[in-house]
Amino acid sequence: MASTEPNLSAPIASGTRGGGQQHLLLLAPPLLTLLLAQLLFSLAFHGATDYLDVVWRQVGASSPGDDLLIREATARFAWLGSAMLYFVAALYAIVSCAAFLFRGLSGRQRSTAFAACAVLCAAGLCLLFLQSRGAGAQRVVIFDFTWRSLQAFPGGLSPIFLDAVRSILLIINALAVIAPLFILVATCCTAARPPDAPEDEAAHVADRLRHLKELSTTAVVMMVAGVLHMGAWLQWTAGLVADADHARRIAALAVAITSYWGTSFSLLAAVFFLPPALLMRGRAAAAMRERGDGAVEVRRWLGDHGFATSPGQYLARAAMILAPLVAAPVADWVSKLG
Repeated sequence: MASTEPNLSAPIASGTRGGGQQHLLLLAPPLLTLLLAQLLFSLAFHGATDYLDVVWRQVGASSPGDDLLIREATARFAWLGSAMLYFVAALYAIVSCAAFLFRGLSGRQRSTAFAACAVLCAAGLCLLFLQSRGAGAQRVVIFDFTWRSLQAFPGGLSPIFLDAVRSILLIINALAVIAPLFILVATCCTAARPPDAPEDEAAHVADRLRHLKELSTTAVVMMVAGVLHMGAWLQWTAGLVADADHARRIAALAVAITSYWGTSFSLLAAVFFLPPALLMRGRAAAAMRERGDGAVEVRRWLGDHGFATSPGQYLARAAMILAPLVAAPVADWVSKLG
């Protein structure tokens, strides 16, 4: 019986033995997706100072009172909790990805992977520094949105507290650059061919798919933590406004901004996982056909070893990928608990 499985491994099969680096081409789709998200978000900068001035005026015009102070404290603790969650998620992502690169690769592939991490992280941190010195969309619409509100709060937040907040944000922003890049390089390296052909190519690919699923789950958890932190940071401003109607409108604006990045992160999660997964699926199917397995046996083996072959399996993966998008309204709900 003729096989209907696509031979996705063919385009990169030749020349990949002996420590080939073609798998690093998988870096391109996520980086281009992130660039597109940032370019589209930059459109929010046009006219941003107009509506942000309205927000900051509402904060400055609020009369301090017991209710407002309690609301601010509630928003403060929600943000601190989200910051702690992000610290743990990002550090775990960096450590787990570095461990996979060290144990899962050897020789030149390992050196190249860590070099790629170093170059990408250096470039990302330089870009972060330039953005912090400029007046781009991410600085104004996200950072200044709440930072200037905290400065204008009539309740009087101490300079020491504000310095601590700024330091926490500095660390979080650095982790937000480093951790995703480690995840990106690690997920691409799951598709790396070993220097020497394994005895059972299909079993080797199945083991790499297991690592890919673990890394993609780590990526989604970190993205969800990032969306929750962004939502808590932006919702903090709503807790600084005394007028309930204005506070609701500011909260709705915060949800809209957070939802944009939740959508972008969900798309990124898909782009992180699907290209290497499809590549390895084709490679495993090709290896099984080479040893004489028929189409039915190939499909059964793929399903048994975690390669999605049924609608239910696709839906389960889609639910995980959409988690960052769902995190935006969750962040709004958490901010209203108080």
